[in-house]
Amino acid sequence: MSERVGLGDLLRDRRGARTQKDVAERAGISRSYLSELETGVHSRPPRHLLEHLAEALDIDAAVLLSVAGHRVTPGEMPEPRPDFASFVLTEPTLATDEARSAVLAVYYAVARLGR
Repeated sequence: MSERVGLGDLLRDRRGARTQKDVAERAGISRSYLSELETGVHSRPPRHLLEHLAEALDIDAAVLLSVAGHRVTPGEMPEPRPDFASFVLTEPTLATDEARSAVLAVYYAVARLGR
């Protein structure tokens, strides 16, 4: 059975070596609120906050919105990025060729909906 990635896990992962303080300042939120997001105290923050966090973490807002349970319309989905396939092929959490293929197929299918 696969484990669903939560918002907190994704935020921590994407923050990487940056401090909570640095990311929080870039997103315009307090460090303590970011900490609460990362530990799951808040699992569905407002859309505008997630959009600021996405910008601070340099990821597509649609990813954070979706993981937090917000409805994402096809028009909000990012255009397929040329480097996405490279990312998927080297992502260590996608351990099998079957997993990599499934992620690519879903990503490109959803991206085509927005066109």
